[in-house]
Amino acid sequence: MNTANTLQPPTYAYSDRWNDLTGAPIAEHRWLTEDEARAAYQAGTYFEIVRVAEHIGPNAVRAHWAAGFHRRLRIRLQWFNRAQSLVRTTDYDNIGGRLFRGLSRDYRYPDDRHRYLQFDSLAMVTVRYRPDGWMRIDHRDKVKKINRSAEKTGQPVDSLWMDFPAFGGWEQLGDINYGFHDLPPLGDWYDLP
Repeated sequence: MNTANTLQPPTYAYSDRWNDLTGAPIAEHRWLTEDEARAAYQAGTYFEIVRVAEHIGPNAVRAHWAAGFHRRLRIRLQWFNRAQSLVRTTDYDNIGGRLFRGLSRDYRYPDDRHRYLQFDSLAMVTVRYRPDGWMRIDHRDKVKKINRSAEKTGQPVDSLWMDFPAFGGWEQLGDINYGFHDLPPLGDWYDLP
């Protein structure tokens, strides 16, 4: 990125505030250079990482995913489908200097050809974990008229921990299923259609 607010073709773009609806920085905000983003990372101040899917204008991108990165507090990731509908959000909390994947929320829409906002989703599944092995799942489905929740304790959570990535090493952070590969299927204890 450069300070003239025009995009070059990197894999990742950085901003102080990015808007997923326009694909560009919000209002008075701007794209950051890699050096500026690295300085924000090192200082622990807020910045955003955008994994670029494609350029859609001189100052805008479509994203595979985007992350609001605040090293001292948490990292919130958002994943998008081809139409740029939000399909998953995940929060990693900073606990003792490591990241813990404590919340994931999935959205289902009528199709992946059109862009939908979150309130247009047909279904939403939220999974929360705590480091002590507690978990809660909330399933809301407007079409099937489902609105249920369940909690369970004693769940394995070791795979939900992640070390802070080095600046630029965003691959693990951008893995939509990170930590879930080693967990028992939710259907083993809670019947989700």
